[in-house]
Amino acid sequence: MSTLKTPLIAGGFGTPTDDDGRPWLWFVGIVCCTYSVIALAIRFMAKWDLMGIEDILIGGSYVFAVVYWGLFDRALWDGMGASRARDSLAEASELFRSSWVIMLVAIYLGKISVLLFARRIFGGAKKQTKVLFNCMIGFTAVCGVAAICVTSVACDFHSTFRPSSNTCAGLEARNTTITVLEAVTELLIIALPAVLVSKTTMNISDKATVIALFSFRLVCIPFMAAATTSFNEFLSSDSDRAPSRAIVAPAIWTQVVLAWSISSASFPCIKSFLAAFVAVADMHATMYGTTHSGSRSNRGTAMASKTGKSQQRSQLGNSSVLHTGQSRQDGDAASLESDGSQRIMITRRVDVDVAVENADSKSMARGKDNKQSGVFEGYTWQE
Repeated sequence: MSTLKTPLIAGGFGTPTDDDGRPWLWFVGIVCCTYSVIALAIRFMAKWDLMGIEDILIGGSYVFAVVYWGLFDRALWDGMGASRARDSLAEASELFRSSWVIMLVAIYLGKISVLLFARRIFGGAKKQTKVLFNCMIGFTAVCGVAAICVTSVACDFHSTFRPSSNTCAGLEARNTTITVLEAVTELLIIALPAVLVSKTTMNISDKATVIALFSFRLVCIPFMAAATTSFNEFLSSDSDRAPSRAIVAPAIWTQVVLAWSISSASFPCIKSFLAAFVAVADMHATMYGTTHSGSRSNRGTAMASKTGKSQQRSQLGNSSVLHTGQSRQDGDAASLESDGSQRIMITRRVDVDVAVENADSKSMARGKDNKQSGVFEGYTWQE
């Protein structure tokens, strides 16, 4: 008895039927791609002058995401999502499982980029904090390699859609392991910045903003759980003729979890978040009335100590400004920006030139570096 095959969609959109659910996959794929690209564009607009290694990593993540959607699209053309005999879906099966591996690579690159960004913000406060972030980055990388190995080692991707002849032993347990690794890494990624933010003198609303933008990644956990659970349900199907909906569900969730993971990696980079911190140049220039163009200027600033009205930094509070010396000029602001004074950092080092008048000779006494730990300017760590 020959097996009836439902005619395939030549391409593009169509009307979903009980025998063909690929139109849903086309639609979800386009939506996920669109929102992912929008998130990347917003990230680069917000960080155009603040690029770092984390942006290279997220760029690599998007490259793998493009490869994923390419393989996924090809699998659709080969019949994935349509009610066909499973034996006729060997190529689609291989493409789908290959895209799953690529998806994990893209997701974990996104995780590492988030940690690198967080280290860039918080890591300068204390040496121990930077070491902790480095350990977290290493742990996440190990989890990523483990997830990729768990899903691919000793597995025949051609037989994924044929549970009765599947040579990938314990595939359901492998999928569960991937979900556990996803949950552990995401929770740690969110917990570390939350703890560090709680130790600063930022106001409650700013703390809530920081924690909320990192916490968006928590949604990745239920998305990954939905993807692996629905895929396990597909594998447990007894029928040789798989219903369209059985593979459509896990295929949709894999696209959703990938799109959300790489998009949410850019959420902490939006301007409203950075605005809570990047006040370095303005406060620097206002407080010290000088420009720094990469080297100390001989135009030393007259500090308040010269007039006997110096104040301790701790007396200023988070929003108070001590203004002495020259007023800031437009050229000063440009110099500050060209010097990269607005770079994201936690630890602030200020080099101050203090002019000391000597009756016998004109000499310059250079002040020592004044190092203050905190979340950018205006915030200090609460010990």
